Amino acid sequence: QDKLPEPYLHIGIDRLIGMMPEHLNNWTGDLNNTDGFSFTQEKDSSGHLISQLQIGPYADKICDLLRTLAITMLNQGFNLIIDEVCLRKNSFENWQKILAPYSTFYIGVQAFLDILESREKQRGDRILGSARSQNVLVHQDNLYDLMLDTSDASIAQCAELVLKNLSLFQMKTP
Repeated sequence: QDKLPEPYLHIGIDRLIGMMPEHLNNWTGDLNNTDGFSFTQEKDSSGHLISQLQIGPYADKICDLLRTLAITMLNQGFNLIIDEVCLRKNSFENWQKILAPYSTFYIGVQAFLDILESREKQRGDRILGSARSQNVLVHQDNLYDLMLDTSDASIAQCAELVLKNLSLFQMKTP
């Protein structure tokens, strides 16, 4: 954000989740019957824990709200960085459809699974097994303008790659 020549606002699902009443979500994996976000836990074929995100009816509305807010802000002339983990069916395609009228640069962010799981443990604010579950789903069949591998690259290196590729993208866009 700070390195871009024009101001960009950063919006994402985590900010909206932070606005939700806490009792609607269950991040521990022990209950999955909630109107908000929750997790179910199981083991994969190799015995690793997998925590799959469940999206209840209220959480589904929150996900839709993110798209509505993005379009409203774009229509008001704001530049946006939209931070989204596309886990719902057709989520990436839905973003592409609603953002089609706007100049959009899609960036995928990935890392090796062992690194994601290590980060998950270090952070302490994620349910164990969610990285393994989401790693399989999040980039499936999605085409990005730029793919970043954060396994070894620093935040500064990734930012430089984004700036360089965004400049090239803008030169191609009428």
